[in-house]
Amino acid sequence: MKHKLFRLLTIAIISLACSSLYALDLRFSGTISISPETPSVGDTITFSVNFISGDGASVNLKVIGGVDGMQVYERTFANVPVGATRTISFTWPSTAGDHTAWFELDPDRSLRETDLTNNRLEISFN
Repeated sequence: MKHKLFRLLTIAIISLACSSLYALDLRFSGTISISPETPSVGDTITFSVNFISGDGASVNLKVIGGVDGMQVYERTFANVPVGATRTISFTWPSTAGDHTAWFELDPDRSLRETDLTNNRLEISFN
């Protein structure tokens, strides 16, 4: 009986340790780029950024983006292998004023991640 309990406890500890080794951490790589760099009113602006699926593969990863409070981009990646980098981008017709463009990884928090603080990236422009 002691041996069975010891084996089960050992397996549980090893399983827990292995799962933490392959924990998922989605994060952005770099900053959001804007093209053209100095847009005029009426220009179509392209916002782009890279992200990485670090420490684990991600399945059915939803990514969104937008300007100010309006979401204008959504995509679901079926599979992003561990360590893989992907580029995401969207366009927006520029208007006068100060604005904030943003991207967010896994907005519904459906994936188990080790760090949620690095899932949103913003840039201000005018």
